[in-house]
Amino acid sequence: MKIYTVFYYLKMHKREYLREMEICAQTAREACVLCKDAVRLMDGRNAFRPSTRLSKDDLMELERLPRYVVQLKPETIAKIKTAQTLDK
Repeated sequence: MKIYTVFYYLKMHKREYLREMEICAQTAREACVLCKDAVRLMDGRNAFRPSTRLSKDDLMELERLPRYVVQLKPETIAKIKTAQTLDK
């Protein structure tokens, strides 16, 4: 078992809110499914586009767009912005 940070979106008030959740699972795909189930139980809403990856470019683009609201922990934002982007 591994702890995954799953990033997902909630649609509220004509905006999309980027949020995160830490999930203990065996694979990233399983973590995304568990995240969708947990959000459904807690909020009664659907977690859109769950993913275990979020690049610095994606974060910068979301912060710039008016319809998106980034609701991540400050330490997560700092970690993403300082991370090296590895191109394969």
